Amino acid sequence: MAFENQNLVNSSSDKKTEMVAEDSGAKKFRIAFMQIFNSNAGADDRVSEFEKRLKSFLVVGDGDCLTQDEIDSIRNNFKNCSSVEDEEKFIKQGLDLLRPLMEWKKNNEAAFEAKMRENFVSSSGFTRLNESLSYGKDKDDIHIHVAPSETLSVGQKFNLLKDGLRRLQEIVTNDKEIKTVSATSWIIATEKGQGIMEKLGFTVNGEISKELRERFFRSDTRSIRSAYIKREDFLKNNKIKVEVL
Repeated sequence: MAFENQNLVNSSSDKKTEMVAEDSGAKKFRIAFMQIFNSNAGADDRVSEFEKRLKSFLVVGDGDCLTQDEIDSIRNNFKNCSSVEDEEKFIKQGLDLLRPLMEWKKNNEAAFEAKMRENFVSSSGFTRLNESLSYGKDKDDIHIHVAPSETLSVGQKFNLLKDGLRRLQEIVTNDKEIKTVSATSWIIATEKGQGIMEKLGFTVNGEISKELRERFFRSDTRSIRSAYIKREDFLKNNKIKVEVL
């Protein structure tokens, strides 16, 4: 939940109109290309970031989605467009070259999302707790992150959340430096998300600062809130320790 900067909304009305026809996978890739463009000035850096963000898709093996020829074509075409200076043109060319992947996704939604979750963890540098939850550490704070999970049921999501938090309790127990566990997400800003976090013992804060939004959620127009729980409260939290549903 923390810093999951997978923003799905662009600023201009033309971009919003164009995105109506895009499914969630295409939207996520649009955001990824937007972030690659804005965060990397040079073509070589953009290629490197592209490879990192699509790592789990650019492999060939049993059950994988692309052939080696398709992977080679995607890589070569991205190198050709990596130096494009117009943001929307760069994004459009990036999405065009991923058409084979989006075609595969139509009949493989669950497998596609599983790869998205795998890529989310591997490209972010977070530590995996389970299929859905991962975490990062910043001094005396551990921040939790939820990977894409649209194809999972509400029950599966909640069970994975509680399972991941129980595993995290063991980690915090052994790391005396940790003082808080935190999360930041648009999910927490929803009535249901806030309710779940409070039920699990977290304190939900108000809207994040402008500085934090600019750094991690620049393209996201949704309300984004944070939540935290103190070490001692997290470790004695029996609502997390109970068995999954």
